Amino acid sequence: MKDLIMLSLVISLLFFAMKVFEVKMIKKGEIDLKSLANESMYVLIAAGAAQFVMSQMGDMSGLSSMIGGDGEAPSVPGAFTNEPEF
Repeated sequence: MKDLIMLSLVISLLFFAMKVFEVKMIKKGEIDLKSLANESMYVLIAAGAAQFVMSQMGDMSGLSSMIGGDGEAPSVPGAFTNEPEF
């Protein structure tokens, strides 16, 4: 859990730094700390929630291979491929 919080915090801080760089260097404007802090909190919450959901889903390698994520042909699920035995 601590790793999820730390990674979310790093993502949020990177977002904050990139927005400050954008406003100061590219747009050459003044920094509105209130709106920037608000946006950074949204990023922190979204990153944390996404990481939590992904950690709860478990191993996703089967899904990736089924939709062809490895560059290989998609594998066919093994359900209902034989004649029914009833």
